[in-house]
Amino acid sequence: MEKQITHQEYKEALLIVNLYKNQLENHLNQVKKENESIKNIGLENNNIKYLHQTNCSVGLHNRIVDYINYYTDSNYRHSDSISIDYLKDFNKRKFIQIRFVGKKTLKELELICLSLNIELL
Repeated sequence: MEKQITHQEYKEALLIVNLYKNQLENHLNQVKKENESIKNIGLENNNIKYLHQTNCSVGLHNRIVDYINYYTDSNYRHSDSISIDYLKDFNKRKFIQIRFVGKKTLKELELICLSLNIELL
């Protein structure tokens, strides 16, 4: 025998579904706001001119110097200050070929470029 759903049970279930829908909409709006704030991070970093002014790790800094020295006619030392302008011409495929560059190093580079509003090729 099949149980019949009463009008009261239907109203209670509908209320729960509507509450869940509102909860999801609120969460979506919150995520959209966070996304907008991430897009605007680079606007706060307009005064950053050199790589050492970011939260770049020593390992990533050294790999960037290796990349610049290998693919350009520069001869930087690992202790030199590197302009963030070099990141604008970075190629991820070429960078991953540099010795000791892995997923974590590439992810760190992508996050720094995102915070500086620089798009990697």
